[in-house]
Amino acid sequence: MALSKTQILLQQAKTKLTWIGIAAGLVVLLSLAINKKMNSKVVDVHVQITKVKSQRSLINKKDVLRLFSDHLGYDIDRAQLKELKIVELENIVESDRRVKSSEVYIDAKNTLHVDIVQRNPIVRINADNGEKYYLDDAGNKIPLKKKSAVRVPIATGNIAKYQRGFVNAKDRNSLNDIFDLMNAIKEDPFIEALVEQIHLDDAGEIILIPKLGREKILFGKYEDVKKKFFNLKAFYKEEMPREGWGKFAQLDIRYRGQVFYSPL
Repeated sequence: MALSKTQILLQQAKTKLTWIGIAAGLVVLLSLAINKKMNSKVVDVHVQITKVKSQRSLINKKDVLRLFSDHLGYDIDRAQLKELKIVELENIVESDRRVKSSEVYIDAKNTLHVDIVQRNPIVRINADNGEKYYLDDAGNKIPLKKKSAVRVPIATGNIAKYQRGFVNAKDRNSLNDIFDLMNAIKEDPFIEALVEQIHLDDAGEIILIPKLGREKILFGKYEDVKKKFFNLKAFYKEEMPREGWGKFAQLDIRYRGQVFYSPL
């Protein structure tokens, strides 16, 4: 028996109402599930720090947890998920000058993940003006922290005060010389393995202190860097084995094409 048009419309309406009811029920269940999830607490915190080469980490899990607790006013493992704003947590982590970038997320098991890329310190500044800090490979200032020292060359002496943006400033100063020289050192594996300390005297002359040996290397002004490094490497590879290590008070590479040396 064929259904009338009215019966067909009523049947379609019932079907729609059924699906609407199912959808509404799913929305309610989903809302309850989300509400339950948001009211649950953080179960664990996993901090992953990308180290720079073989250096020690500048920042650790305790530091990260302290950043969060200072912001929240209590330990983050007591926090409900609804109290946490992921972007806000990332900003808190990245506000630490030891951190280059971070990613924060919560997995299905309520573990809070904090993935950190730390800055890459290339030199430690210990200036006569009292400033002590690290410089990273982009010229950012990184504060010194106890128990998180990394092994990089140290720069001492008459170094200009740190100014944010000094790398791109029109007027160069002695800090630019130290920064650019350190980047040049890192580009040459032999020189990088050789240099322990960079000292800037009151006349603006640079002195290099090697990791091995007692000699001082008179580098002079920040100029002709590649040529000076070439001459220095030639001396260490050719003359030093012949003359013997530890027999020189200083090596002078300030003048083009020559290395002058003074015996002890």
